[in-house]
Amino acid sequence: AARAWQQAGAAALPIEPLSAFAALPPQAPVLVIDGLFGIGLTRALPPAAEAAVELPARHDWPVIAVDVPSGLLPDTGRAAGDGAVVRAAVTVTMIGDKPGLHTGAGRDAAGQVRVATLGLALPQPDGELLGAGALDASALQRPQDSHKGRFGDLLVIGGAPGMTGAALLAALGAQAAGAGRIYVAALDPLPADPAHPELMTRKLPTGRAELGDATAIVIGCGLGRSTRAAESVAAAIAHGAALVADADALNAIAADPTLAESLRARADRDAATVLTPHPLEAARLLQATTAAVQSDRIAAALALARRYRGLVVLKGSGSVIAAPDGRWAINGSGGPALATAGSGDVLAGAIGGLLAARVPPWQATRLAVWAHGAAGDAIAERDGVLGVAAGALPAAIRDALNRLPARPAATA
Repeated sequence: AARAWQQAGAAALPIEPLSAFAALPPQAPVLVIDGLFGIGLTRALPPAAEAAVELPARHDWPVIAVDVPSGLLPDTGRAAGDGAVVRAAVTVTMIGDKPGLHTGAGRDAAGQVRVATLGLALPQPDGELLGAGALDASALQRPQDSHKGRFGDLLVIGGAPGMTGAALLAALGAQAAGAGRIYVAALDPLPADPAHPELMTRKLPTGRAELGDATAIVIGCGLGRSTRAAESVAAAIAHGAALVADADALNAIAADPTLAESLRARADRDAATVLTPHPLEAARLLQATTAAVQSDRIAAALALARRYRGLVVLKGSGSVIAAPDGRWAINGSGGPALATAGSGDVLAGAIGGLLAARVPPWQATRLAVWAHGAAGDAIAERDGVLGVAAGALPAAIRDALNRLPARPAATA
């Protein structure tokens, strides 16, 4: 820093106080390069630095951040000391990428992220940024000699009175992901849907025997919190099928230690389990606060995966996928277009559809989460982010999955 200061003086580079920039007219051509603080920051920005952060935001000047936007914690995407954070258009991060640039508040702060390796080779990271180039879609390829039985039976359990749409959205998400046959068992019995006659209905199961030979089960979408709902959750957990627990199923598990213990025991039977909480549901499952979950989303997702011995998708900006063995990924697709009612139901169904088609659980979860985000991005690019209906997502998910190459790129 001292050498840089000396070089600037030797080059007669004008160095002005902040007040000189504050006096510039609004149309002044200004580019701000933010190098105030780096990855070692642990406290809130001091007042003088906060003033420097607020100036470009007030004038709408573009900012390029060096390594991390000042004030952002690079591992978590949280503001240091809950203080101010630079909001950059582009962040050029050094040597290796930083998880905090891709999840939580970090996505808005970092803008577009570029990695400058500085010619250094890094060891294998302990997590990954999930993009199309890193996904192996070979499990989605189908031989000519195929039939629906090869791609499994999915049972969606949910749809309490007034919320049957949630179960239908999950079923459509599963259809987009290629499930062979799809059944919907709703608390509020569903009539035949003339728009989707391929969806079949079943009686609401309250015991394991009533679940039949489902390959995968999605439970919780619009399920409600009745006694019948809790009985259905218990039955689904006891079944040997791959299980996706969402929404009210997660609330039931968080409230009932017996259900939680039964869920953990599924791992002993090699029964795949995927939990898909948003931050508030994650907080209930961890007996923590939403703020604690959001303060370190990766750690929270890993804690959930270890506690419940299954895969976890912690939804939100930069959804985090975690496994009990310590693997984790941050999803690089998706944005505010997905912040709409029913979006999570479609995601749960898409994961269940891939599990029903016997795609391995870690692979199925990564594929579905990325495709769900890519679907939102495609719709936003075409129509904008406002007013996106969850019912538009399944077709876009199908398109995203069908466009994936069978093998990941060699450079991924």
